Amino acid sequence: MMEFTYDGIVRCGFGFYNPNHAAAFICALMPFLWTAWCRWTHGAARTATAGLTLLLCIGLALTFSRTGVVVLLLEIVLFVFIHNRNHRARRDSPSGTVLPVSPESNRLSRRVCLGFIAVCVIVFALTGVFSRFTLDRAVTNRIDIWKAGVALFASNPWQGVGLGNSGLLATAYLLRDGIECRTLVNSHLTLLVEFGAVVGVVWFGVIVMALMSGRRYPARYVSFAGLCISAFSASIFDWDLLMDFDEFGSMTVVNFALSWCVFLLFIALTMILGRGGWKRPKHHLAAWSSSILLVLGLAVCGGTAPRVEKGWIRVGRDGNRSIVLRGDSFGIKDAAVFLQAHGYESYVMPVRGLDEDMSDLLAECNRAVLFGEAHELDVRVPELPLVYVSPPEWSDFPERTEKIFLKRFADSDSIALNAGKAQVEYY
Repeated sequence: MMEFTYDGIVRCGFGFYNPNHAAAFICALMPFLWTAWCRWTHGAARTATAGLTLLLCIGLALTFSRTGVVVLLLEIVLFVFIHNRNHRARRDSPSGTVLPVSPESNRLSRRVCLGFIAVCVIVFALTGVFSRFTLDRAVTNRIDIWKAGVALFASNPWQGVGLGNSGLLATAYLLRDGIECRTLVNSHLTLLVEFGAVVGVVWFGVIVMALMSGRRYPARYVSFAGLCISAFSASIFDWDLLMDFDEFGSMTVVNFALSWCVFLLFIALTMILGRGGWKRPKHHLAAWSSSILLVLGLAVCGGTAPRVEKGWIRVGRDGNRSIVLRGDSFGIKDAAVFLQAHGYESYVMPVRGLDEDMSDLLAECNRAVLFGEAHELDVRVPELPLVYVSPPEWSDFPERTEKIFLKRFADSDSIALNAGKAQVEYY
């Protein structure tokens, strides 16, 4: 697996494949330690809590995650604000069910907040984390990827593009050379693009409901808010990996288990924070209205991406359509660039393998374009004229072969001799 590095330094993931995911988990744990500090007044307990907090802060610094640093600082401010506000509300409550809290406790919380921020700044400065706060390609590429994700959703608003396909399609059709992504580096946007508007509305609605209803639980609320922000800036919920119980996303079992821990923590926090909001009609209305407006707003941003229907990419709308099949040596981007360069402006192509009957697609196609090892699939497209692109040297070509494209400097003399009446063109 590829290591994440910064300026020659390996970024620590602590069992996670991606250090940004480790940073998100560390930030999610911090508010619970702060609550323990507020509740436990014994010196030994507070010393242990402070020590664990410092260790997590050092661990966060070793991930070199910019988002983690920003989220932690925001969490500190938000935690103190909500904690003190809740304590004032309890102190002024006429019920008398909660012991009053003195103003000195609030001032102590603010001092602790400023002290912890100072410690964090010192730790981050000593480890060199602040040097990462520059406008580099990791930032600018993210923006391009998010724009590509919005375009994908606008072209496929209802059914989505399918689990694990968002980054693949964005890389192939919407991103410039040099930018490759497996997800959209934003868990919320990836979910919306891959599963469509209905799932997106439910997802955002539940999040809004939890944020509106859960302020009476400072630690849980701040932890949840931190995870939401982290998920916006990174794919901490990697949907394709989470659903891969056979190969664990081609990564380690530890990474898979930790990824599920983060997701289950998020789900548990969502349920706890949102349970009070289900009885409040105003919260319902605000949550679902804002979610629907958000999803509809993204849907009308302009669809410059190809459509995906039942696992097939659809490009172009005219009747002169080709069906495109790829071998393992050709990726979607390789095929898409070739097709555009050679005037194939309308075609259908599977995102993954061929598992379904193609009879409905064949009825609307005028030819078949077979890339690489896909020459063996000519029996799946009977009666259609065939176009081969870089077929293996030992290939035989049926009479309905229309054209053969060969790489200009490849050893393909035997293919040219076997071409028969088919036109041979080099690229």
